[in-house]
Amino acid sequence: MDDKEVKISNRKDVLLLLLYVQGKTKEICEPICGRTRLMKMMYLFEKEVYKNNNFDRNIPQEKMPTFEAYKYGPFSIDVFRDISFFINIGYIEARSYKDKEASIADIEEFSKYLDEFIMEGDDTREEISSYEEEEFILTNEGKQFANILFSQLREKQKIAL
Repeated sequence: MDDKEVKISNRKDVLLLLLYVQGKTKEICEPICGRTRLMKMMYLFEKEVYKNNNFDRNIPQEKMPTFEAYKYGPFSIDVFRDISFFINIGYIEARSYKDKEASIADIEEFSKYLDEFIMEGDDTREEISSYEEEEFILTNEGKQFANILFSQLREKQKIAL
């Protein structure tokens, strides 16, 4: 992967950056527990960080997720699809978080995702009853790519994330 060919340009890059930056223990690439938390982080990025820290210079508004009001806060089918995309290409790993039961918010958001994304009669709908809380973490490939993205940020942008 040539570093010069990689440019921050869309919401998928933001998702990887949020999984890459320091978390509450000040370590990079800490797992983020729950789709709802990741969804809210993307929403807060767009509302509080995006324009205030000049990310809009690289990422046009139409490349950001579209959010709608939902029971437990903002919801975006775009973010769900992006998480699935990165899991499928091996940049993000979704691990069952055994010590914690799935939140009602995560179960209902997952159900909404299935309603919008999965066809009627698809067996995937039955998985809702066995939904478990997940934590999301970058794989080695995801870390390498996110590190290239992170290196392109100005100091102010790194701090804002």
